[in-house]
Amino acid sequence: MNHDDELLERIQLLNEPMRRCMAAMSASSLKPVVYGFGEQATAAFFAEGTEILWREVGHLGASENVRRVLETTMSLPESNEDDSNKPSYYAMRALAILYYACEVWVGGDSARAVLDASLGASELCSCFDYYLLDDPIRFYTPDSLESRQKGPLESQQTSCQLRFLEVILGSEQTEESMVEWAKTKAKNLAGDLERVLPDISRMRGWVRS
Repeated sequence: MNHDDELLERIQLLNEPMRRCMAAMSASSLKPVVYGFGEQATAAFFAEGTEILWREVGHLGASENVRRVLETTMSLPESNEDDSNKPSYYAMRALAILYYACEVWVGGDSARAVLDASLGASELCSCFDYYLLDDPIRFYTPDSLESRQKGPLESQQTSCQLRFLEVILGSEQTEESMVEWAKTKAKNLAGDLERVLPDISRMRGWVRS
């Protein structure tokens, strides 16, 4: 069983509030990406959107507030950016994670949506690792995909996801304590990104107008 299948199998053991919490954690951890590479209005929307997800973790059924976030995500100026040489491309990638997270509430397969959000967050962190590693070729051209090593940002993101599953499935948690735990982890991951994104901007020659 590969990593993606194993992760999905464990996500399927979560109840709906747990799945929502895990998805909100993945999206919230990427706030610095949107703040650094998106427009100011987009960053404000992303912050509001993730706060709505946290508040709606325990909401029964589909949430109109979350549905509004999902629909707005697709109308933002960065949402159609496909040029990876532009900083807005990485804001688009982070917005996609917010979209996947919203689908946990309003989509048809909440476990698959959590998986998409989790893997998407890890893959975006992997993009940033590429610019920070002294020898990225060693990480990105392995003999096989299974043997590929992860850079530090991707490793932290993936480890946090696995730790969430271990803690939430392995102990009794109130909804409040689960959300606070996940918020703290997301904040720590965001702090790691916030520290390195200015260096990546300098490497890429991206200067805000």
